[in-house]
Parts: sequence; structure tokens; C-alpha cells
Amino acid sequence: MKLNKTAVYYHGLGGESSQHIKQKMAEYGYYLVTEDVDFYKEWFKDRGKSFMEKQIKKFQKVDLIIGLSFGGHPAYLLSKATGADLLLINPAVNRVRSTTGIGSYITAKCDKPSNIEVYFGEHDYVVPRQYTLEFFQKTGEIINAYMVRYMQHCMDYQEFDFIVENSELVKNNCLKKANKKA
Repeated sequence: MKLNKTAVYYHGLGGESSQHIKQKMAEYGYYLVTEDVDFYKEWFKDRGKSFMEKQIKKFQKVDLIIGLSFGGHPAYLLSKATGADLLLINPAVNRVRSTTGIGSYITAKCDKPSNIEVYFGEHDYVVPRQYTLEFFQKTGEIINAYMVRYMQHCMDYQEFDFIVENSELVKNNCLKKANKKA
């Protein structure tokens, strides 16, 4: 399949990029950009400011942003800066409720509208979904939220596949690109 869309993926704290996730996104025509990030290092360096500046500059024209756990925080900030669609999985976007010692990354005030899907693990006890729902209630943004049965905080490959296969954002981006060529 021709890779005619770009997505960026942010893993969680202590996580890393995944070949499986790259391959799954390629099935839907996405070239997936992901890198291993030490989010603690970025926080202690300058509260994430230089990291976010680089990300915003680098990813002005992406079709989809994906964030898992803490990776949901920079994914959300990038989505607000670019207006790109946002797919969050067990996101730790509510930095006020965090117990990690990492607050909200510093970024210029950006508030571009974007489509947001959030997938919660039914058995995620690391980041309570209520924290995420409180966050979006406070921002006033409309999200489409879904529960993945039996999923814990860290997802396995089958759970990621399920999310991608059911994501309206992934499907809609596929349709948008096809319609542009027609």
C-alpha cells in the first residue's frame, strides 16, 4: 500500500517506538513517525518547552497524532498547535492530577480545533478515565470516547489493532485522502 498520509505517535513514560504499530498504521496508508523520548529529561531540561517547539515545527502538516498514556500530553499540545486529528489511548492529559512529578509542558498558547477520539482501557487503574474526562470537560472540547473491554493501562498489539480498526479518525483520514485524488 502506498503511504500517502503521515501520523506521529508518542509512547508513554518509559515506553518506546514499536515496529508493530508502524506496520499497522502502514496498512491504512500512514507513514508513522515515532521516536523514543525521555519525557522526564525533557521536563527537567526546560519543562518540555524546547521539545514542544521542535515537535510543532517538525509536524505542522500531519494527518493524525496518536498519544498513549503520558504521550497523550504532547500529542494533545501538538494537536492544538496544528489542528490535526488526535487519537488518544489511556491518555494522561490531566497534568494537575498526575503523580509522576511532570506538570504541563510549556508551549505557546494554541487552540486550533481538532477531532479527538479517546480510548480507555476498562481495567486501566494507572490513569483513571475520570481524570481525562474532567480535563476535557474543563477545556470544553467535544471528544468521542470509547471503552476497550479488558484492556489495562498498557495495551497489547491486539488491542492497538482493535482501536485502529474501529477508529473513525483513521477511516476518515483514509477517505479524505482518497477524495482529494478523485
